[in-house]
Amino acid sequence: MKAWTPALLLLPLCLSALPAAKAQEVSGCPLSEAKAQKSWEHDCAAAIQTEHNSAKKAELHFRRAYVLNESQAYEQSLIDLNAATALLPHQVKYLRERAYTLNSLGRYWEALVDLDELATLEPQTPEVYSERAMARHHLGDWEGALADREREVKLRPNSMSALVARAAAHLWVGQFEKAQQDLKAAAEMPDDPSHTDDAEYRERVSRQLDAWMHHSSGADSGAKCALAANNDEFTQETLIGDCTLAFFSAKTPHDKADALVQRSIAWISAKQSQHDATADDEAAVALDPDNPDRHTNLGFAYLQERHSWAARQEFDRSINIRKTYMALAGRSSAHYNLHETNQSFHDARESFEMNPNVLALWMLGDLSKDKHDDAIAKSFWMGAYHLGSRDDRLLERLRGVGVPDPEKEPSKEPKR
Repeated sequence: MKAWTPALLLLPLCLSALPAAKAQEVSGCPLSEAKAQKSWEHDCAAAIQTEHNSAKKAELHFRRAYVLNESQAYEQSLIDLNAATALLPHQVKYLRERAYTLNSLGRYWEALVDLDELATLEPQTPEVYSERAMARHHLGDWEGALADREREVKLRPNSMSALVARAAAHLWVGQFEKAQQDLKAAAEMPDDPSHTDDAEYRERVSRQLDAWMHHSSGADSGAKCALAANNDEFTQETLIGDCTLAFFSAKTPHDKADALVQRSIAWISAKQSQHDATADDEAAVALDPDNPDRHTNLGFAYLQERHSWAARQEFDRSINIRKTYMALAGRSSAHYNLHETNQSFHDARESFEMNPNVLALWMLGDLSKDKHDDAIAKSFWMGAYHLGSRDDRLLERLRGVGVPDPEKEPSKEPKR
């Protein structure tokens, strides 16, 4: 794919001439041992409320945002970072933290705005390019992501992780030989005790490269990717390579996304790799963002990785395009994991009313059980059983409400 930079993200020509403002030292909202201080949140809020100096107030907002990010409270952190950057524009550390936060929230377009400015303000900082590569990758700009990985390697030539990250970027543009060269060079580097995860990262990308390259024989091996659902061939290891061929040969973003969705299933069935499956679902969303099914698939992938707030966001995006019973059921599960029980119940009930389905019945049963209403929970879980669910977790739930053998229970449809 061709690298691009949307016009709305271009920076003013005079920006590089602007000096980065220096944050002022303040006494409120200390970063050290913030979690250990019970009154920290109250004291920090009071310090922000009473501070009238714009630069000092910005610093206080930044400090609270930093602590919130440490707890993965990204949405609340973003509010403070927006306030900080409004009070003190072009402050490098504020922009860095906001870019990181926006990337963590999956708001990659907005992250690019800050990262493009950072690349102008501090062009010799490698972390800017690694963070921007992440944003570009998740937007489907794989050429742009590779360009940023190239810059990162130039700035950190002795970094194994930078070299492996460039190898991974080479994969997405089909440059397998260059990926092999980077991985070989990374393997020849001495181990760094301070970066113990580098070797594992290298091995993971190496396994990914091997799987991408290993495909069926024959001129039309890529066509087997589209036929996998009909032939139930997802357990064939060569299907990952077949779908890789289909991905690179597809002419439209929609068809490329279809190949990636097929490949994501193969990653689960053939390699038991949820991480790689999720990465393909993310790329499918980047290619076909207006398709609600892509967001629903990604939402369920995030649920599998116990990333419930990201799952909730993807289900929100899916439902905003087109409401479906599966997206509602998925969002119910995400809400439940986030202890948002009222929202979980509302979504599960609406999903069931649209179309009776196993997941909605599971969720309604779990919510009823949490309220100690075993009779209602039993009704919902038996409904899921009669719809075909034979999951061990469901059977365990049924035993917990006095159903040792569901086959001996009379069929009774839950009320809508």
